[in-house]
Amino acid sequence: MTLVRDETLRFAGYTYACRIVEKSGPDIAPVLLLPGSLQDRWSWIRHEPMLAARATCVSVELPGWGESDKLPAGHSLDFLADSVWHLMRSLGMGPVNLFGASASAPVAYLVAHRHPDAVARVALCGASTGVVGAMRQRCLRGIELALSGRADECAGQAAEMFFCLDPDRTVRNRQVITRLLQMQIRAGTQDQAEKFVENTRRLLVRNWFPAEAALPCPTLVFTGEHDTLTPPQLGKELAATCEDARFTTVQEADHLVHLERIEEFCELLIEFFAGGPLEPLPYLNEVEYFRAGVRERQLVR
Repeated sequence: MTLVRDETLRFAGYTYACRIVEKSGPDIAPVLLLPGSLQDRWSWIRHEPMLAARATCVSVELPGWGESDKLPAGHSLDFLADSVWHLMRSLGMGPVNLFGASASAPVAYLVAHRHPDAVARVALCGASTGVVGAMRQRCLRGIELALSGRADECAGQAAEMFFCLDPDRTVRNRQVITRLLQMQIRAGTQDQAEKFVENTRRLLVRNWFPAEAALPCPTLVFTGEHDTLTPPQLGKELAATCEDARFTTVQEADHLVHLERIEEFCELLIEFFAGGPLEPLPYLNEVEYFRAGVRERQLVR
């Protein structure tokens, strides 16, 4: 039996929310989902049935996302990490299985770094150590278009930003999801555009993590094999900063792997959060292990 409810919370003067799908008799720790860019607490509805089959599932709408209060860019990633910790304490959660997608991956990292006893495992998708190179230029261009209200150009920019458009690379459901994302952007409100701008500006800081940061809990870093926004090498570099990390890529997917391969995405999260082996999953490329920053071994099918 599952119970679904919404919770509205307030932290440091900002209102935010979460959606809770409570699993009766779960066999793994609660799964706490943090939103990526353009996401809110409703973005995981198609994933909930699979995740909630094993665990209570909590989808967070951080300050600055969705219907939550707008959060100026001057409030750093540390503030967002503090708001996640506030939610965990308010709901009496812990330890949790923590997931961060893209823009929220550094937030999840900071929460796990600061509160290791409250995080059982952490998974980071589409992650890197900062906004660099072509990714930085795309973010700046996205801000410019959003501020000028050029919705059609914003939609085109989003396709270039989030998707691998190389026709020689196979990406599942690319055309359908591209159209849906562009429709979402064209139908977006001024409030949503302003939140996108503030959230993107927040990511442009040079140093996301303290120099001494290293996650002690088991960590999974992954993305689609054709991710052009946060290329796999960036995720691998992040995995190398962790004390007990696995890095892998999902076949026939890019940055939006959570939409392109929903069932596989959910299975991967559940298998990792349950402590199971990842190597048998047929849609993964090689799984690399890092122990205290050292690449320990590589498992190849």
